[in-house]
Amino acid sequence: MKAPSDLRPALREMCKHPKTVAIGEIGLDYHRLPSSQNGIADDDARYKLKQADLFHQQLEVAIETGLNCVIHQRD
Repeated sequence: MKAPSDLRPALREMCKHPKTVAIGEIGLDYHRLPSSQNGIADDDARYKLKQADLFHQQLEVAIETGLNCVIHQRD
């Protein structure tokens, strides 16, 4: 997964835009795990941990800014 380890600064900046009304579409997406693309189970575990951390960061910024969240949910 290519994402910064801390996306909060960039997200906070985006939230300052006057047309921003929510943070979304966010959530955990395990549809395409690394093991389904020639990876291994350990890769899946790291992928899930990274997604959970980024999701938590997005929720933190939503709380700080008072913005709603649009949660992505698959099956």
